[in-house]
Amino acid sequence: MAGVLLVATAIAKVGEHVHRLPTSLIEGFTAGIAVVIALQQFPFIFGVSPGNAEQVWRMALEAAAEGLAASNFTPIAMAVLVAAAILLGSKRWHKIPFALLTIALATIAADLGNLDVDRIGELPARIGTLDFSFLNSSNYLALVPSAIAVAALAALESLLSAKVADKMRGGGEKHDANRELFGQGLANLVVPFFGGVPATAALARTAVNVRTGAKSKLSALSHAFVLAAVVLLASSLVGRIPLAALAGVLIATTAHMIKPRELLKLARESYLDALILVATFVTTIFVDLISAVVLGLALSLILRKTKLAKVIDRRLPPVDEKETLGD
Repeated sequence: MAGVLLVATAIAKVGEHVHRLPTSLIEGFTAGIAVVIALQQFPFIFGVSPGNAEQVWRMALEAAAEGLAASNFTPIAMAVLVAAAILLGSKRWHKIPFALLTIALATIAADLGNLDVDRIGELPARIGTLDFSFLNSSNYLALVPSAIAVAALAALESLLSAKVADKMRGGGEKHDANRELFGQGLANLVVPFFGGVPATAALARTAVNVRTGAKSKLSALSHAFVLAAVVLLASSLVGRIPLAALAGVLIATTAHMIKPRELLKLARESYLDALILVATFVTTIFVDLISAVVLGLALSLILRKTKLAKVIDRRLPPVDEKETLGD
């Protein structure tokens, strides 16, 4: 049902309106997502199982406390070394795939040194089977609100992911929002038959893709073929990769996603931009993605239409960077 809604949304050309989202909202959302992705890696960095906390930040705190109490610093050191190697190496040698190299070296080191780290193969398997049982349901109307929520979340997360990817790539090139929605809709029409969860774009994988130099659809196709080959032919080898090493790769990716200079420059544009940026950033981390976007849009639309906008949306005074650095 969510797939049908996404296809209908694409046909109605609703997706192109995502380009009207305020820049301050996109920047705050991107920075917030980067922090969320980093927090999600804490259980792997500290070598513990993810807790049951609904909020990511709370789960991260619990994982850190549990990991430090267990005094297992091996996964922490591995994640830090992998992230540092990628960040430092990519600055000088852009074309070298440091993510792959560091993961390979971390796996070899874990095997030779018999290190106490969790591996990918230790994660619980989630393999779907062909399933048509939902076709026997007679209560489709009760599922409409849930389908709308799933479709809205899929559309919003995918389009924001694509918009952030456009900004990371630069050059003024933009994605086709309606085509993206149409593809997401087709995907969500297929995955239920295999017991799959709703499919959306993921900013973590997208950011890694862009950072490694992806420029065309070939990157997605090669990713699909390589993933299929790995699952069919090399799953035993991949299962030996330490989770801490993968966490280090994502930590390095999040560091590239946050650009303090651009955030500070945008926040200085006006008080309204600063308010939207901070509100979206904080809400993304401490509440959820949808609430962050809704809040950012509400602030942008409501405050710009009121007398308060004259006070909030005024330009900030110019700042002398030399004086700021001196202070």
